[in-house]
Amino acid sequence: MQLKCILNRVQKHQSFVYKSTRMVEEGGALVLLVDIVARANSWLKCSKCGKLCRGYDTLTPRRFEFVPLWGIKVFFVYGSFAFLSDNKA
Repeated sequence: MQLKCILNRVQKHQSFVYKSTRMVEEGGALVLLVDIVARANSWLKCSKCGKLCRGYDTLTPRRFEFVPLWGIKVFFVYGSFAFLSDNKA
């Protein structure tokens, strides 16, 4: 069974899909990197006003730490979307 299958079973995201996984060594320790992308043709939700809108650009990918698996650190790698919202706040 692949890691993506395990993640889909345990930690499924409605708006995102797991694209790829890779194991790298950083500072003498193993690290799992899981690339996450938004579903195709999906709408984004504004964190301020809650309205749905379309994204137009991706920002530099960042790492978000997840629960370790078998003592190996796991990071989700995600490039957030920039989008236009009617919110002026």
